[in-house]
Amino acid sequence: MKRKNADRRKLETRRCSENLRRLLTGFKSLLEHNLREESLTLPQLRLLKAVQQQTGVSSATLARTCMITPQTMQSILTRAEREGWIIRAKSTRNERILTASLTPLGEEVLERGLQTATRIEEQIWHTVSLSDLERLNETLGEGVERLNHLEQQMADSLNVSPTPEPVCLPSPPREAKRRQPR
Repeated sequence: MKRKNADRRKLETRRCSENLRRLLTGFKSLLEHNLREESLTLPQLRLLKAVQQQTGVSSATLARTCMITPQTMQSILTRAEREGWIIRAKSTRNERILTASLTPLGEEVLERGLQTATRIEEQIWHTVSLSDLERLNETLGEGVERLNHLEQQMADSLNVSPTPEPVCLPSPPREAKRRQPR
């Protein structure tokens, strides 16, 4: 009986991972397709969201936050500045560093991109009950906490900093009550 349950758990764990992977890749694909209609790419949306969350941040920090190379970030920043989405200025702490801030147009473009993402999310989840969504979020939150712990252990063993969370979509509000990992 124990072996049967272990095999079933292994199968369900695999199915869960495959479903999560399919959900994320499908969402990303739909989002990228819909953003093209806004003349926006997903890396550009990530950049705008990162700048909004961290005004006055350097391009190196933005590259790490968005998990892209500094060279790619420079290209995205150049276009965003040319389009009037951001303004760059010398840092008050170090004049060799340029920081970025959103312009009102950048705020509008970001808002349209986030609305696009929200529409897709609503279409994906519209038939799922609120209680099922809450339970799913609780379960996924537990998995994220365990993943963060594993990443921290790996980073500690390699003596490096853990990877920052990617910035793209608004983070859900933190709940006051959290379950403890089992």
